[in-house]
Amino acid sequence: MDNVKKEKKMERRPFTVVSLFSGAGGLDIGFEKQGFKVLWANDINKDACATHRRWSDAKVVEGDIGAIPFDTIPSSDVITGGFPCQGFSLAGPRKIDDKRNVLYKHFVNLVEEKQPYVFVAENVKGILTLGQGKIIDAIIEDFSTRGIGYDVYPSLVNAADYGVPQDRYRVILIGFRKDMGITKYQFPEPFGYKISLKEALEGMGEPDPADVCEGAFSPRYMSRNRKRNWDEVSYTIPAMSKQVTLHPSSPDMEKIAKDAWRFGKNGRTRRFSWQEAAAIQTFPKDMVFEGDLTSKYKQIGNAVPVKLAEVIAEDIRKILSQLRKPKEEKKDFGQTKKGKAFEYACLSAFEQWLSKKGIAWEEQKSKALKTAEEFYMQLDKDTRCQMSVAATAAVKMLERLEPNLTDKEEKGVLLLRIQEDAKGIAGDVRDIVCERKETNWEIGFSCKHNHMAVKHSRLSYTIDFGKQWFGKSCSKEYFEEIEPVFSFLETCRKEKMLWSDLVRKEDEVYVPLLDAFVRELKRLTLLHKREIPTLLVRYLLGKNDFYKIITQDGKRQSIVQGYNLYGTLNKATKNKKPDNKVHLLKLPTKFYDISYKENSKNTIIVTCDGGWALSFRIHNASSRVEPSLKFDIQLTGVPQVLHSQIEPWE
Repeated sequence: MDNVKKEKKMERRPFTVVSLFSGAGGLDIGFEKQGFKVLWANDINKDACATHRRWSDAKVVEGDIGAIPFDTIPSSDVITGGFPCQGFSLAGPRKIDDKRNVLYKHFVNLVEEKQPYVFVAENVKGILTLGQGKIIDAIIEDFSTRGIGYDVYPSLVNAADYGVPQDRYRVILIGFRKDMGITKYQFPEPFGYKISLKEALEGMGEPDPADVCEGAFSPRYMSRNRKRNWDEVSYTIPAMSKQVTLHPSSPDMEKIAKDAWRFGKNGRTRRFSWQEAAAIQTFPKDMVFEGDLTSKYKQIGNAVPVKLAEVIAEDIRKILSQLRKPKEEKKDFGQTKKGKAFEYACLSAFEQWLSKKGIAWEEQKSKALKTAEEFYMQLDKDTRCQMSVAATAAVKMLERLEPNLTDKEEKGVLLLRIQEDAKGIAGDVRDIVCERKETNWEIGFSCKHNHMAVKHSRLSYTIDFGKQWFGKSCSKEYFEEIEPVFSFLETCRKEKMLWSDLVRKEDEVYVPLLDAFVRELKRLTLLHKREIPTLLVRYLLGKNDFYKIITQDGKRQSIVQGYNLYGTLNKATKNKKPDNKVHLLKLPTKFYDISYKENSKNTIIVTCDGGWALSFRIHNASSRVEPSLKFDIQLTGVPQVLHSQIEPWE
């Protein structure tokens, strides 16, 4: 009974953070807003530490981290830090031997000593290319080989994509302790909208002159434009007060020569005040910074934007929360993980089948293979068995379709690989590829576990779906039509509303957006005629031919479909012909009809020639209202000649 009580108490304990090089605490504030508890923080800057103590009850230690005994620092779930980046900066000297570049070593040593579940490190994007990539490789290797070791995932992100009203590119390194088994991680998706300077600075009156840097404007400052307008995001907020960019009320700067600009004449030119700079960095508007004006600007400019820190913290909290759940609560393995596990089941079925036939094959090791195998092994025995039976049934069908797989007279070893997700983003939807390099032959397979999904495309005011899907830009009229809807959603977002609060969301959101989408699709079709239907199906099905392997557990059967768009499937060898024919498919060239699904306000059906039909269902991507939605796109009709074969399970 005591053990049970102790376990429940641990469940309620907030996740904890130790923060190095924390400055005024932009990263720490973001984590605390997501329910973390900052236990201990450090910075060498006196004013930054004083500022941190104003809002935090953490123990804030001023001084050089290299001189602080690690046994005085508490253990925690997470260690964070934006270690000094001047030596890595694209704007300043980029010396590999800069002494500030080794400060990350103290970070590495503390992580090795304390072994947190996760570490988060922030730096400028120059770190990726410093020393031709040798520095970032060395940093990752250090974290990977110390103590238990960490799986490290660097991501180059722009804070403007995550609710921060400034273009600010930074590298975020997130490391998970290897025993957590997190072998794949993707940084959260951009919001799909941006916060303008007008919104960020709303309600802020004219500042006290004492709060604005009035220092001289250097030749470096005057070498480029330093002003963004009210409806844009700011340039990066720097740490040097004299380099702070101009307030949007300033006159536009004028270019007079290469690398030479001058200030406009109509109006007052001034930099952002420190309070405005703090708002752009998304600090709380009532935040007080210690020190003189130069010190305040420095603390603000060096910080991780609070909103970006919240995004990072929210994602890490979700991952850590899964670790705390008792095993019996983890019933839903998740469709994504099951999909990956089914890829491994299919690969294994191919390998067993090839071995049985006496075909020489070789499995290409990769991170994607390792991930799929780990997800497969996490399944219970019955589910693994079911997936293996489904995959074996599919392989039996493919034997009759692809002689290249089983012809022993064909040259070379058959190479098998599971592809990285990045291939799908680039337009290759195949999950597994079989290849013979000697004969320049390959086929691929898309593996679907109990679903037949095609795409999940995002829709927002800033997304040009025409350019993304077809390479043909949407019209100005389209963006004018959707702007009021997304403005309404932006207002709802500010009021922290949930989608469930919008009782008329179909009429007020879905229908106007779908109407605009349909009109724009028709306009693009008129302009580009036969191209758009063809390009649409190519966008959905990818740039390579493939077989789709679908398991239907409820019916205890597997389906194999042959998407032979480019004529690379079903090829005979010198010694062997296919038993069954996979017809070449013709891509559509006409839209017969684009209209709402019967009795629906959220789904559009697009009917094309050749038997092709598509459904576009619009839906919100989260429980809270955001000015960004998603399309669930499905193939609801296919040509009659599409090869589709069903095999019952044994």
